[in-house]
Amino acid sequence: MKRIYLLDRNIVSIIKNSVDQKPEYDNNKIRMLAKLKSKDTKNNDFSALLSILEGQKGRIENKEELKETLIYECNYLKKFFKYATTDCDYLTTNQNNTAEVFINDLENKLKLYGDFLLQVNEKILQKPKISEIFKITKEIFQIAEKLNIEKTSLAVVLSISCLCGGEYARGILKPKKNIKSHYNAFSDIMSLQRVAMIGTLAKYKNKRVKFITLDKALHKTYESTKIFGDFIDNSTTSITLTLNKNMFPRLNMEQFNDLIELFRN
Repeated sequence: MKRIYLLDRNIVSIIKNSVDQKPEYDNNKIRMLAKLKSKDTKNNDFSALLSILEGQKGRIENKEELKETLIYECNYLKKFFKYATTDCDYLTTNQNNTAEVFINDLENKLKLYGDFLLQVNEKILQKPKISEIFKITKEIFQIAEKLNIEKTSLAVVLSISCLCGGEYARGILKPKKNIKSHYNAFSDIMSLQRVAMIGTLAKYKNKRVKFITLDKALHKTYESTKIFGDFIDNSTTSITLTLNKNMFPRLNMEQFNDLIELFRN
């Protein structure tokens, strides 16, 4: 079965350094570079779409900036991979439409999830007493409901995971006092959701999608969170998330089952 590898921004950075002949001194990066080269075969596809959409500015890029990022990063991928295929030709050819569609989507979702993350920030800043977790969870559900966000969305689940000792969720959301931007957390959430959506499309073409990142919190969340996509009409997908006990380490099994019931009700 053919594989599609979706590359996080830190992976594209390694590829850039390799093409520019800049040496890597970090062992994790050295091993990752070797792994990428070993997967440079005709049976594999690679995409920098997630990295392109995150951008280079620490914010949503405008149309011209996103097109520049797209061309810039695709040039590196095309130079690095000698045998594997990439989506670079498609993205470059359709750069105007790609930029316009994704920017509108990003702006709408950042407003929605940005508002949510801002409102829950103080609630997940500290780990509460076990006896307070379910009360705060219900408050988080209320915030999500007011914003018309599904309680099973990744942003909500990660917030509650923070309450329950989920260090990888905390590593993604990074709650802190007087936080000014949730863009990094938003980008990570969107990356994981896009992996699910692209995986949905790929399975109908007998392909398997894999997400590659050196971000430990993001990687562990990707591994422990089963996120599935499915078609709800001809053009959109529905995201379904399966909860994993590992994301809520402070809860015993009985408390975890109670939490599942809260999500269901």
